[in-house]
Amino acid sequence: MTSELTKALNRILSWIERHEPSWIEYLYPGLSKDEIDDLVRDLPIQFSPELYELYQWRNGAVEGDEWKETAWIFHSWTFRPLQEIVAELRQDIFTHQTLQTDNIANVDIIKPYWKDFKYLNIFYHILWEDNGYVLINNILIFCPIIFQRLEEGELTLLEKYTSLTSMMLTIAECYEAGAYFIGDYISRNPEKEYQIWRKYNFQIIEFALQAIQQGSLCGRFFTYFSNDLIEFKEPRTVEPLIQGLQLLNHQNVERLNQQNNDPFLYYDPKEEVARILGELGDTRAVPVLIATLKDDCHNNWDYATKVSAAKALGQLKDEQATYPLIEALQNSEGEVRHMAVWALGEIGDLRAVDSLTDALRDSDYRVKQAANEAWDKLAAKFPEIDEEIPF
Repeated sequence: MTSELTKALNRILSWIERHEPSWIEYLYPGLSKDEIDDLVRDLPIQFSPELYELYQWRNGAVEGDEWKETAWIFHSWTFRPLQEIVAELRQDIFTHQTLQTDNIANVDIIKPYWKDFKYLNIFYHILWEDNGYVLINNILIFCPIIFQRLEEGELTLLEKYTSLTSMMLTIAECYEAGAYFIGDYISRNPEKEYQIWRKYNFQIIEFALQAIQQGSLCGRFFTYFSNDLIEFKEPRTVEPLIQGLQLLNHQNVERLNQQNNDPFLYYDPKEEVARILGELGDTRAVPVLIATLKDDCHNNWDYATKVSAAKALGQLKDEQATYPLIEALQNSEGEVRHMAVWALGEIGDLRAVDSLTDALRDSDYRVKQAANEAWDKLAAKFPEIDEEIPF
């Protein structure tokens, strides 16, 4: 019985045969299960059934000297033969073990998150500097696909999928529905593409939820999936995020970043977690956001965390936050005061009247402007204070 993944791959192949048939000749024949078993034997990771199925379908594509001399069948992406991937993985393992033996510090910089993930570099792009990885983890159920670009030391997320099956279903339908098309160059219809992506990748939220529950809130990994928590507005993520924010004190942030050993990114995730909680709109987050707003600064990122917490409290519109936001108006950072005033305007609590009056005389223009707007909102909500408006 043909699986959903193989059916999707065959749909893609059928579309390519009709629109760019010359690419087909660059695909290598698939491997047998026994051949794959022999290649991956003794590796410290277990290849998923999806990976077996992909390489039984076709064993990657020829890497030609010119961009036209290969099969860009996955909408400007193609994939490498399994022999190359396994050879690279074995070399990484050898290098990793050698450096451990030699007691070289920061060994995990070779592969970010080596302790938690194995990055199988399977896909490459028509632009060459872009790569696609299958992430394998012994704890998480899902093996997502990440496409990213490394440019001048900065990594940018390009695309992501929950699994190989969801990726191929997305690409197959995008071809068939006209979201992807090939003419003088490969192009796409982003709006149509996104609707199809949502259809097949809604389980990305399950992956993100598992990651949060496993404590994966630091580093590039979390930033890749944080917007999905907002987009899908899954209420089950609220409590794990609250718990994560409670645990993210200064020492824990330092420890988590050291564990990640990501040479491209060091950051305090509290800002991002606070942002997500505000967007999710669940007032259960109010107490922990207040605590985050009142937390003492430890580094250069903390003021941005306070800005994010203040904004989230304004989005949640809970009057519990009125006095903590008033206290935040004493912060030395103008951006923190600005967001606190904005949040007070969103909450619309009369207890903030005097503080908003003081904010009209703030030295920061943004704070004064926000105070004017907050007064307008209060006056619309409480017409009786119209005479008290100081302008």
